[in-house]
Amino acid sequence: MVELDVTGDFDIFDYRRAITLIKKDSAGRDVETAITYALRRAIPQREATESDGLYTTRDTRFHFETEDGSPLVGDRIRDEDGRTYTILLASYDTLASRWKCVSRELNVFYNLDTILEIEKAEIVQDASGAPEPEWSTIARVTGSLTELSSSDDSEQERGRYGEQIYEAVLSTDTRLSPAHRVKDLEGNVYQVTASANKDSINSLQSATCVPYPNNLRET
Repeated sequence: MVELDVTGDFDIFDYRRAITLIKKDSAGRDVETAITYALRRAIPQREATESDGLYTTRDTRFHFETEDGSPLVGDRIRDEDGRTYTILLASYDTLASRWKCVSRELNVFYNLDTILEIEKAEIVQDASGAPEPEWSTIARVTGSLTELSSSDDSEQERGRYGEQIYEAVLSTDTRLSPAHRVKDLEGNVYQVTASANKDSINSLQSATCVPYPNNLRET
């Protein structure tokens, strides 16, 4: 039986590009591996449909030689333009000579179009010795801020949080709690009431927020 060797076939493809495979070490630090030649391909509709919702035609396939790296689901790929993709599926392709990595550019997928500042409170004493929060910026991230609805909860909840509820979606995972606030570029400030999807592979972290207080802008 003739064994088919395809290891050299990758060299004949056009439009190869350099990418960087980004993995986490045991301490949670980024470890980068430069890959000189990779292919980037769109996801056709049929393949997206057969994935049963795992990925869509808005996602991207990267191919590179198996000897260039060992990608895992959740690792990231950065292209030559500095755009970063999260790997949703990693599998062998072409007689196990190449990796096929279905990846998602989360910033684009979630239409992140603004810069948000994340602030955290530290309790200090005012001039009279009474405790008060002192806010400091701990991160600036790409994100989006969307009004979800007006609260239909009880009078007590409306009195506590106001009527408007917002969702902030963040490009970078940040440990959030009610001790945090979100501020947009116009200076509007929102109190975090809950967060979700931290460390999720195919979703960005989101936070439920309410105006802080009364959606007044800070000067």
